[in-house]
Amino acid sequence: MGMFDYLRVEYPLPGLTPEQIDRGGWQTKDANDYLPQLETYRLTIDGRLMKPVIEQSEVPEDERPYCKGKPPEERTDVDKFCGMIKFTQTGEVDMNYHGYFNFYGDVNGEWFEFDAKFIQRLPLFACGLAIGTVLTTACVAYYDWGLVVKVVGLLN
Repeated sequence: MGMFDYLRVEYPLPGLTPEQIDRGGWQTKDANDYLPQLETYRLTIDGRLMKPVIEQSEVPEDERPYCKGKPPEERTDVDKFCGMIKFTQTGEVDMNYHGYFNFYGDVNGEWFEFDAKFIQRLPLFACGLAIGTVLTTACVAYYDWGLVVKVVGLLN
């Protein structure tokens, strides 16, 4: 399975209501140069891919989970190591993403997978919808601003 990043989707996806999109639990392995770090990216309503800006800070030893309430002489190296870094999102930046971007998730027990294609920072979507194992249908839907949403396959 490996590591992945999360994706918060605000952009409309074919075949899903906004409520279903919110419940999607979307994940990707494509956001961070194929080195996922469990960060949460955002696909905006206007089709932009946003990367979180994360700051790291050291947690004082007395505030670390396995050190709380223990006298300093009883703390092991593992106690001191666990929880020593705090990650805080301080903002986000537009990735100006160019290329293919795959993301997937489970909505009410059904599996959905989408491939988004960004060309010269303009969002062009070729989205696949997957539910199960056998390809049965395909269709294309067009949206404004040159944005194309394509349901590559419906699997059942």
